[in-house]
Amino acid sequence: MKPDFSTMNRKELRAYLLAHRDDEAAFFAYVDRSNQEATWVDCPPVESVESLQQFPLFLAKLQQESQS
Repeated sequence: MKPDFSTMNRKELRAYLLAHRDDEAAFFAYVDRSNQEATWVDCPPVESVESLQQFPLFLAKLQQESQS
């Protein structure tokens, strides 16, 4: 019996997906949830690591995600 993905938060869904990597329904549920929450920051492509310093919002978002 598969769990109800709609009742899981994104963190729980990610953990389930990592434990059940062949579960396509879980994968698509995770992708759909990620698109719905849209927590990413859009920025133009970078040409070098040094050019990332031009994107403080992007860096702040990366640091915040790495801490959680």
